[in-house]
Amino acid sequence: MSWIPDGSRLRHLREQQEYTIELLADAAGVGEKTIRNLESGRTRKARLTTLKALAAVLDIDVSEIAAPTGQSAEQPGQAGPSGQAGSSGQAGSSGQAGPSGQAGSSGPSRQTRQPAGPQQFQPSDPEKSTPRENRRAGSLFGPSRLELLVEHELSQARPEPLRTPGGPVLMLTPKKFQDVITAFVLHDGARLWLPGTVLRQRGISEVEAQCLGTECGVGARFLISQRTELTGGESFHVTIYTAASDHTRLLQERLESGIEIALLLRVVVARPEPAQASFNELQPGLSRPRFQGFSMYGSQTLHPWTLLVEDVLEQKGAAS
Repeated sequence: MSWIPDGSRLRHLREQQEYTIELLADAAGVGEKTIRNLESGRTRKARLTTLKALAAVLDIDVSEIAAPTGQSAEQPGQAGPSGQAGSSGQAGSSGQAGPSGQAGSSGPSRQTRQPAGPQQFQPSDPEKSTPRENRRAGSLFGPSRLELLVEHELSQARPEPLRTPGGPVLMLTPKKFQDVITAFVLHDGARLWLPGTVLRQRGISEVEAQCLGTECGVGARFLISQRTELTGGESFHVTIYTAASDHTRLLQERLESGIEIALLLRVVVARPEPAQASFNELQPGLSRPRFQGFSMYGSQTLHPWTLLVEDVLEQKGAAS
């Protein structure tokens, strides 16, 4: 059976959970072109296996982003076979009242098609609402994916700090990551360690390199996936930067081999340079573009902070 995708709904849910097409494709094992075609409406029918893969990453039901072909959806205002009203509560031709109690006319009913709008979620008891129901209510009411990871983390035993010559170092967990993005200036210079697997790599711009004290073509940006057993089986992806050539080479090797790596990271804050009144991106008297922020996988927003690899830890030390 084929399914008819709802591209606009898929895009809304993807952006609400701060997934780029690239990151969602990687997490779901689906081609980036496939997602673009679904969201743009170029794909009229989709495979259920593709939709299930996307729904699993977004933690939603397939029915939220597609409907099976041939399914007759009940239209508001259409009368049932007995003359009673459909879901909108308007009466049928027999004049019997619909569920809302409105009476029909004695003659043939005039059916008015109401424009289909977004479904409104109204929980009967917010304290009993599930996380999935909260997300359906909208981003203002429902928790984000990061908040759900934090909620799970707080219900578990805290990981022990890593013992290093410079003192104990806390693990970069969803909660610590949330602390940093919330008040990054307060955490400037903080050291954290992260065990994980390298998933992706990208080059960095010249201005990013200068902010990190390295060169364009030496430093790089990597996507790290933390151990799923530390996050209740859910994926937790973190963007990190390298400045030293040895670190860049090692992470590239681990990307190829798939072997886990343990990293000692430092929070680096770099304020974006103020924009000029001119439309030109180059500041007067300077030969380079102004710094606007660091990039992160899964986010279209530039950020005034990042996580820089300070050292690569030995596996035996990371496990202590």
